[in-house]
Amino acid sequence: MKKSRLKLPVLFSVVFCVFSVIALVLTAEKTSETLWDGYRILCVSPPDREEDLLSVLHSAGIENYVTQSNSAFVPCQNLTPVISFLPEAERQRSRWFFNPEYSHRIVYIEESGLRSNYGKILGKFLDTSGFSWILEENNVFLWTPVVLLLLVVASAVCFFPAFPAVLAASVFPLLFALTRNSFSGWLSAFFCLCGITSFFASVFPRRVVTTFSQRMDLCRKNSVYFLPWFAAAFFPLFNHGAGLFFVLLVPAGSAALLYLLNIFFPSVFSADSPLFMLRNRKRLHPVFKAEVMKSPVTGLVFSGKKLPDAGVFLFQLAWAVVLIPAAVFLFSVDGKTEHSGVQNEKKTEHFNEKNEKNAVYALYIPAPERYTAGTGFSSDTFKETVSSGFFSGFEDSGGNRGSAVFSLSDFVALQWNISAYPWRKLNSPFEIPEPGDTVTVPRVIKNGEGEFLFENEIKAEFNSDFIMNIFEHNASPLEKMLIRQKRFIKAGWTEMPR
Repeated sequence: MKKSRLKLPVLFSVVFCVFSVIALVLTAEKTSETLWDGYRILCVSPPDREEDLLSVLHSAGIENYVTQSNSAFVPCQNLTPVISFLPEAERQRSRWFFNPEYSHRIVYIEESGLRSNYGKILGKFLDTSGFSWILEENNVFLWTPVVLLLLVVASAVCFFPAFPAVLAASVFPLLFALTRNSFSGWLSAFFCLCGITSFFASVFPRRVVTTFSQRMDLCRKNSVYFLPWFAAAFFPLFNHGAGLFFVLLVPAGSAALLYLLNIFFPSVFSADSPLFMLRNRKRLHPVFKAEVMKSPVTGLVFSGKKLPDAGVFLFQLAWAVVLIPAAVFLFSVDGKTEHSGVQNEKKTEHFNEKNEKNAVYALYIPAPERYTAGTGFSSDTFKETVSSGFFSGFEDSGGNRGSAVFSLSDFVALQWNISAYPWRKLNSPFEIPEPGDTVTVPRVIKNGEGEFLFENEIKAEFNSDFIMNIFEHNASPLEKMLIRQKRFIKAGWTEMPR
């Protein structure tokens, strides 16, 4: 009968723990991700001051970037100065940097080797130069504040009895700090850890053996010492809406995990602290532990004290005095922002202009839409782009937001047609190559018997070697950015997160 009563609470606790972990992980703030791997998008207005913009980038210490002036198309042959389809291809390609439909210029900043707070430095130079600007969210994941919380957990584990349970209960605050990598998330996790340590000091007195019912009685009587900490955890995220729900998962998940430990591993709650065991490692006899015969009526510990171990509050005070200013410093120095990539709301008025074609203005940028299943750049993965419709066709899309953007597949196909152009009839149609296609030229040769013979000379063959050759010799910074994505990508216009 007793086992049947436990089945439902145990099942609920297991499900709730799993749900809490999944919910926190799936809703994590992905602050370090960008649309294009290794690059961050900067939009500036007015768009006709590229020379001034480049000067600003250099002043901010940014040397590697992709912009219109340094990404001119490099054809694989110059035998034919005029190619019929090239002007339209270059026009579509230029839309990576400037779409006449919108009043902003786009630059792709390569982040490798840059300081983590380069966004703040760049913003000051842009403001001084009179640019309106928006930088794609420039948050970075900071490990150091999480390490500070690990120090809190380590010190609590060393000094607290029932230390395995303390360690288990700390899992959810640490997970919350990892998935909410901001100062507000860190502070909420810190308050939860303080609540957990206060809980153990109030409910698990030193060197006293208690039953589950006695612990529950202590929990009810002494809740005033730990519940305020959990309540305080909600305040840092008060303006984050749904974030309040995820804060609630931290103490609830820890409680469910402690319940499971009590059912399956009850001995962990009677363990001595590692520091106590270290001090008494040479004792010949075990340390005496009092066992209470009934639930306590008064006091938080069984020595008659009215408060939990005062050392806990001293620890919490020391943690707060040292770690909170350190966390504030780390998040501010590393340029951590918590809401959006709009770095200067007062300087974005140019982005909100309306025009005849856009009744409601929005900021649209090139972004990945689809990927090839296979990684790398071979004739086989290129063939996949053909069947998946990655090509823009070099037709005038009229500046529609949903139109395709010149892709790396277009670049490969364009270079193939340019390489074949001198050997084809004038105004031959643009062709999408397939693996094994060749460009041949008939030539006359004289054999050893003095006879003249005709044979086809292969000028180019479309295969993986052709693709890698044009990547090596004809790729501009734009193509190099696309190559860095490690697979063929079809891009389209999407609204920039504001």
